[in-house]
Amino acid sequence: MGVFQLPKSPCEDLEAMCAKFWWGQVGNERKIHWKSWSSLTISKKKGGMGFRDLRLFNLAMLAKIFSDKWLPNHPTNKVLSPLYAEDEERTVSELIDPKIREWRREFIMANFHNEDAYAICRSPLSHRSVTDSMIWLHNKKGVYSVKSGYHVARQIMRDGDVAESSSGPRGQHVWAKLWNLHVPTKIKDVWAGSQVRLQKHTRDQGDTLQLFESLLERLPVTEFELFLVQAWLIWNQRNTIVYGGKLKDPNWLNKRAVEFLQEFQQAQDKLDIPATQPSVTVWQPPPTSVFKLNFDAAVFAELKCSGFGAIIRNGKGKVMAAMLIKGPPVADSEEAEVLACRKALEFAIDVRFTDLIIEGDNVNVMRSISSQVPWLSLLEGIYGDVLCLIHGLH
Repeated sequence: MGVFQLPKSPCEDLEAMCAKFWWGQVGNERKIHWKSWSSLTISKKKGGMGFRDLRLFNLAMLAKIFSDKWLPNHPTNKVLSPLYAEDEERTVSELIDPKIREWRREFIMANFHNEDAYAICRSPLSHRSVTDSMIWLHNKKGVYSVKSGYHVARQIMRDGDVAESSSGPRGQHVWAKLWNLHVPTKIKDVWAGSQVRLQKHTRDQGDTLQLFESLLERLPVTEFELFLVQAWLIWNQRNTIVYGGKLKDPNWLNKRAVEFLQEFQQAQDKLDIPATQPSVTVWQPPPTSVFKLNFDAAVFAELKCSGFGAIIRNGKGKVMAAMLIKGPPVADSEEAEVLACRKALEFAIDVRFTDLIIEGDNVNVMRSISSQVPWLSLLEGIYGDVLCLIHGLH
């Protein structure tokens, strides 16, 4: 599948075989397929089963990146509408002050529409002259993978699909809770992604999704879990009667639901590995021959800014220098932390401390710095600056 594009027909034949296997169909016997294959290929977070759409998966394995869009966190990853026609011929380098390696904010605000200008100025810049590189925006490493490509292809193909769009952020919230419930997976499978209209309902409970959302708001989790098991047993009882079985006493169904759920949860408790208690991190002084640089960042979304702090201490814990400064608006905590690290290192070098141990509280940032191999991510240039500053230390 990673060598050439498969015709549509073989993909559909393979998917039909997978569907027959999933619904327990053997040979020429007929089995009811309770959900369409397209519904099963929706991700679990959006209410499906997470099976692969083979045609999209094939395309994802063959995907290449052809464009050179440069503006992250923007609808088309490039300027949407230049204010003046001549701006279409500008290069990105013309928007950067070469002396201080910062965006020419006043020039940008005067020559681009507000949305574009703010998106440009919020993009982090390296303090070095670095060559351009191509990155994949849809995962943290910035490197294309079949998995991320498949999800992007699926999103593009499914944008107008009712089953997926009807779930939306609200549906994702409900299905995420459903998958975290302590009930057997086969019961989750029955209800996952169900958009069935209810025959008798109130105004705000027209389908299964709305019903679940309402029940999750009103019931404790334990009662909602019991409701799912009861509904599953009733559904099974209905199927039994349809195919010639006998109707069981409803009181038995309620009793069996309680017993079934208790048996399952007790079995799961025995399998659970006790979680280790997180250890409390206590600051440790550095050896007497060096100093320790601690840095941290805070994000103030309401104020559209961040804050960076750094402190340098000796082996006795005595404060040798400290810094507190306002930072730019950031996309997430990782961006804030790596910008804080860069600023802290620049500060330490400015005040003539070069024998340093560097310590931060963001595990991902520290791991990336320690690996000495920054990812091809949106923060590639910032990580590169940090590594260059570290290499300049003693």
